[in-house]
Amino acid sequence: MANLPGHLPILGEHAGVGSERAEDDMKAYQFTRDYVDGSATARYQMGPSAITCSVSDADPAHATLTISTSEKDHPLNSRRVVETQTEGSLRSTRDRFLLDVRCTLLENGKAVRSRQWTADVKREMV
Repeated sequence: MANLPGHLPILGEHAGVGSERAEDDMKAYQFTRDYVDGSATARYQMGPSAITCSVSDADPAHATLTISTSEKDHPLNSRRVVETQTEGSLRSTRDRFLLDVRCTLLENGKAVRSRQWTADVKREMV
């Protein structure tokens, strides 16, 4: 579908202009299923970023989503490199949602700032 005004691209759609190719185009998609324990895992690789989702038919309340990203930019001149890195997970149990995400800002390979978010939220009607 074309990127029309008011239309947001969905996963796997190109969000660039014209024939310009985004660096985060889907590089790989892997889906595995374990027929013995009923678990399924999907992994999306988009440029330097990866998202992995896992769930089991036997216990769908316990699921996991992990994310790993790294983006680099060369603002103003090529001698300065600014990078953001994000690592994290969202897990569920029968009665809780557990979030653990860390974002780090690096300049020329040195950590400038880092922040971690953690949350433990009770499931309600989900």
